[in-house]
Amino acid sequence: MAQQVEVSNAFIDKVVTSYAFLPYGGIKNTGYGKELSEHGLKVFMNEKVIVK
Repeated sequence: MAQQVEVSNAFIDKVVTSYAFLPYGGIKNTGYGKELSEHGLKVFMNEKVIVK
């Protein structure tokens, strides 16, 4: 059944929990981005390459 449900997070008999090392957020075109973890941090970054 888990493969048939398209969600980013699912909780069974538990309250919503988020951990700093796991990404949290929406999927597809929900309008919610990712937050927390390395994935969420990259949303707020403008990565640049510096060659010396």
